[in-house]
Amino acid sequence: LSVAILGRGGPRLLTSFDIHKPSATAIVAQHLGPLFHAAGAALKQVVGHRRLRESGTSRPAALVVPVVDPKLRTSIIVAGLARQQVAAAAIPSFVCCPSAAEATQGLLRELDFYGLAADVLVAEEPVDACAALEIGARASATSKLLLLSPHVHALMPDWAARLVGALDAVRGSVQLRAVRLD
Repeated sequence: LSVAILGRGGPRLLTSFDIHKPSATAIVAQHLGPLFHAAGAALKQVVGHRRLRESGTSRPAALVVPVVDPKLRTSIIVAGLARQQVAAAAIPSFVCCPSAAEATQGLLRELDFYGLAADVLVAEEPVDACAALEIGARASATSKLLLLSPHVHALMPDWAARLVGALDAVRGSVQLRAVRLD
């Protein structure tokens, strides 16, 4: 991991360290942690969205699927979700990137064809899959979220219901933390 500052001459390396060494924990705790904490929400850009389609139904959970690749074959995703009757357990919520407009239009046609109740959201600006998942989580009316990569195709017919059941079985709150290193 390296920390750089942007200046007139381009980025200038401030420091770097190996995150696998024992000293990394102290560096993060003493230097990077306070920096991110002090910056607060200034580092976090919240991307807006518009709703193209609303499911019109409510379920105890939402299944958020990012659609950010313009070449994504959404027909495979929609057919699988419809065949497995996922909407009985969780409402699919597709979050699309504006650069994937053709995939979004295809998605709307496929949802109509299969009669699948789903929400379709479009980000106001280009986003990656992580930002699309965040948009879906913020837009959801439920606190039970299932996050699905569009490249994963579940084979078990009742997978969504089983995952929602597992969420119901969890007592208290579950907080997942992920660190993305570029």
